[in-house]
Amino acid sequence: MANKIFLNPAEFQAEVSAFKTAVTGVSNVKASGLENLGKQTILDSMDKMNEAIELFKNVIETYVSFSEEDAQHLEALKQSWVTKDTQLGDEISGNLAAAGGGN
Repeated sequence: MANKIFLNPAEFQAEVSAFKTAVTGVSNVKASGLENLGKQTILDSMDKMNEAIELFKNVIETYVSFSEEDAQHLEALKQSWVTKDTQLGDEISGNLAAAGGGN
């Protein structure tokens, strides 16, 4: 039994769009309120908190960057898949027509 993969371009695009929307939500996370709190308080623990906030911001930025790249790759994959599917369909139609089985 052969494994089969079916790609519905419209449904796949909806999934990619939902993924991009989720990434946008993550990219909107802001730590500015916490940063301002750290500027108002002079404690060693606040320095550690500021380091953690900066690391958090860097993680979010990296995640968003990678996710945006993933979304671009998903869209390219869909386009390649649709193009190949069209080519195969054209080849099959051409072979059927050549064999006298096409309409």
